[in-house]
Amino acid sequence: MYGARTPQEEPPCDTCRVVVLPGNEESLKIYMITRQQYIMGFGGPIDINHIPVWEMIDRLKVKDPMAVFERVTHCARVIISEQMRKKDE
Repeated sequence: MYGARTPQEEPPCDTCRVVVLPGNEESLKIYMITRQQYIMGFGGPIDINHIPVWEMIDRLKVKDPMAVFERVTHCARVIISEQMRKKDE
């Protein structure tokens, strides 16, 4: 979030930094671009829309499209599950 600001800023603390494991950079980039493209149900988001995810995979000419797609959709499922858990508390 802070790195995308103009001018670029440093996060206020180390806990704000996300460590991206090697090989996940493309997946994170695609998730960050498509993260607002959820399929919504009555209780909230149920999945990320696969069409925009595949569009970004194609546009960015990803070398291993299936692996990146699986990482992006897994990330979306984890985030949706966490949102639903917090909502139920």
